[in-house]
Amino acid sequence: MVRQSIYLNGCSHGLPDRATLDRMRHHLAREAEIGPVGALADCEAEIAAIRADAARLLRAAPTQVGFGPGTAMLWTRLLDRTLRLGARVLLSAYEWGDHVRHLRAAAQRISVVLDVVPAAEGADPAAWAARIDGDVAAIC
Repeated sequence: MVRQSIYLNGCSHGLPDRATLDRMRHHLAREAEIGPVGALADCEAEIAAIRADAARLLRAAPTQVGFGPGTAMLWTRLLDRTLRLGARVLLSAYEWGDHVRHLRAAAQRISVVLDVVPAAEGADPAAWAARIDGDVAAIC
């Protein structure tokens, strides 16, 4: 069985747009008014609709779409579910340090092979494509 995982970073390190800030303010006001559990119940339909929209976009089932509070946590959880004994991970020479540390630990734990694409080839799609085969479990 082939499992595919796609990680989309919502560029959360920048400033949100006005609509996002307004939605956050509304939710926080609702939490202050009725508490976190009640406020969550208020937005469950909205979350389900966002999940369904993302699933349609990715041609996946809504149950295959997940959300989380931060980049590093989601990235490591996704990678841990994706890696398998002896698999290869294609890795940019410029990958985040925390991600590299996590991958190195996985390499020791389950014999994952880290294949770092040299910096000089990092912007060349053909260099990446030449490394992709059935042993590749993730591309970072």
